[in-house]
Amino acid sequence: MNEAVIRTARHAYSGMISYVDDLVGKLQGALHRSGLADDTIVVFTGDHGEMLGERGMWYKMTFYEWSARVPLIIHAPALFGPRRVGRNVSLVDLLPTLLDFATDDHMPELIDPIDGNSLVPLIHGDADGWNDTVMSEYTAEGSLDPILMLKHGTKKFVYSKTDGAMLFDLSKDPDELDDLAKKPEHETEVAALMAELHRRWDYADVTRRVTESQNRRLFVHDVLLKGRYTPWDWQPKRDAAQMYVRNVGVDEDVVKGRARLPFVPDRKPDFPG
Repeated sequence: MNEAVIRTARHAYSGMISYVDDLVGKLQGALHRSGLADDTIVVFTGDHGEMLGERGMWYKMTFYEWSARVPLIIHAPALFGPRRVGRNVSLVDLLPTLLDFATDDHMPELIDPIDGNSLVPLIHGDADGWNDTVMSEYTAEGSLDPILMLKHGTKKFVYSKTDGAMLFDLSKDPDELDDLAKKPEHETEVAALMAELHRRWDYADVTRRVTESQNRRLFVHDVLLKGRYTPWDWQPKRDAAQMYVRNVGVDEDVVKGRARLPFVPDRKPDFPG
């Protein structure tokens, strides 16, 4: 691959990171100027990484670290000091974490079970009992079969029917160049990981459901192309009557009060009439 192309793409990506960093700085500056910095919880994260030419690959669509690893910074100076947590966590842990924050560590009883666990104990330095395991799946474009990933500690196990199994020890091989699944001495470990994977996923059922979903979406796509074309993605309809603060039948001061942040309770005008 052309090295100049890769270098240019990485320069552009670094530029975008610098731009985001500047915006985060502006956000923090606004919080300090408003006196809210100590009382505001800021969570900074992302949904995926990018390959950026690594291994000749681009975009996400893989479980190599460049793609699967995301930033996660939680800042709440009134609750805890700076700390680096060296445990495996997942974005699904954010919901229970935010619930924990919102209820002062008194998690409410949930109607349905959720994935993930609160990160609050880890944030406070208590790693006892943390499973240190994350799991993920990829079934979108670029995959011929479901791609599944289990990571426990420093070991990452990836499997798809087409590509087979891969196993990396990131503590010794951070660039994921030494596939332990190809070595006979790791045969027992790979077999145990395959059994664990199949306990967590029904591979045949995942494949069936993905195929059914694809068939439904292909049918809908074909229908949308007939007659007047209708885009696949949802488009909000602009209604000017709903776009502005209006006071039809309501006192203007009351309407403006309701639209303000912070909210101003309704009150009667101070003038007669």
